[in-house]
Amino acid sequence: MANQLRLGIIANHRRPDAQGAIDLVHRWAEANGWTVAFSEGLSDDPNSGPVTIPRQQLKGKVDMVIAFGGDGTMLSAVRSAGPLEIPVLGINLGSLGFLTELTPADLDRTLDRIRQGDYFVEKRMLLEARVHGASRPDVLTALNDVVIDKGAVVRVIHLDLYVNDEFISSYAGDGIIAATPTGSTAYALAVGGPIIHPTIDAIIVAPIAPHTLAQRPMVFSQNDRLKVIVSSKRRDATLTVDGQIACTLHHGESITIQRSAIMARLVRFAENSFYKVLRDKLFWGFKPADDRTHPPDIPD
Repeated sequence: MANQLRLGIIANHRRPDAQGAIDLVHRWAEANGWTVAFSEGLSDDPNSGPVTIPRQQLKGKVDMVIAFGGDGTMLSAVRSAGPLEIPVLGINLGSLGFLTELTPADLDRTLDRIRQGDYFVEKRMLLEARVHGASRPDVLTALNDVVIDKGAVVRVIHLDLYVNDEFISSYAGDGIIAATPTGSTAYALAVGGPIIHPTIDAIIVAPIAPHTLAQRPMVFSQNDRLKVIVSSKRRDATLTVDGQIACTLHHGESITIQRSAIMARLVRFAENSFYKVLRDKLFWGFKPADDRTHPPDIPD
């Protein structure tokens, strides 16, 4: 990429630090001869400041997208930029931030490093999900996971899993997660799934609260094609993609899940290795603080 870039900004403007961070990038870009474009919804007055571009029209108009927010904003930005082959840089305005590793305090230095070419673009696999039924949405793309679960009702659902048309198992429980390696540190981790390096291409299937101890998370090849059939006769299921896109699934309907031909492109820096992120976010290797070595006093 050239040292002079066209930046696109996607942000969760409800975050309290969002506007200040966006203004900083805008000022920096003006001072360095770069251009900035907002995605829709970021500016109340599109005639003032940077231009506003619909996300689906970013291709050819921006060279890099900066996503301000939490991991949810990053996931949304990747779904927009991935099909357009535009790399995405995440700036964390949230809490945990596995995908948005940098903070607004890092912005000046980060932009200088990007100008100097001191970064790399890491490709991550995506999943695509297709619902087979009447009047269903088009292909849904996930960076983290595709979840089929019971929704808000506290009752088990029954799901059948096939891989390459071979029956694997029937599940009775709260649902199933199909995750990418990037998503192995998200919902799949919370239900006991394995942590997989994000550059390894594989598909994780993890049951959610199964009603048998024999069912455990499994790892399938990147080339496998999964099919999940809703076999509950009196219960609907809910399909959620990256925690953001949902639709209801009825008895007998099926979902196919496989690797997408599209790759996500994330802007990364050499010092922020995957293992460093794990140590920082999951507090691996930290000894308990002295004041936590004893149970707290019980209040009167």
